Amino acid sequence: GEKYAGVSLHQMDSGWDTGKLFAQQSALLPEGVTAREMSVKLATIGGQLMSRCLQQGRDQQLVLHQQSTVLRYWNKPEDAVLQLSLAQPARELYHFLCGTRRFGRLYRVSVAGQTFAVQSAMACYDNLFLEKDFEWRNSHLWLRCAPGILQVRARPV
Repeated sequence: GEKYAGVSLHQMDSGWDTGKLFAQQSALLPEGVTAREMSVKLATIGGQLMSRCLQQGRDQQLVLHQQSTVLRYWNKPEDAVLQLSLAQPARELYHFLCGTRRFGRLYRVSVAGQTFAVQSAMACYDNLFLEKDFEWRNSHLWLRCAPGILQVRARPV
């Protein structure tokens, strides 16, 4: 997998992740780091970068820099095939799926030797329990996460 993640503050333009940079900082992805731990780390870095840029803007010292096409790691959503991890909390996966639904992409999830294309998130439940890793109920796929249950509209791949 990836060894680094990062945060960029950039000027919005008509492209996807192509605007000039106000600030950028990378962070090492330690072995075994959870998505939650990385989210907190990147949010902290983002807050520090934002604070610094606001101070520079107030002091009229904010400088824009051209982005390097070599250092840009994010793929356009239409180019990406993302594998969902059920080791994440159901609530985080639900919000991720809801937040990215406008991209109109299918995400894959593999569970108990089967792979499914997830079309949309229906609901998440913090206090329900499934005995199996997944169940089909009322034409929806119910997935056991860590913790919680994610209900999605999906199809077998």
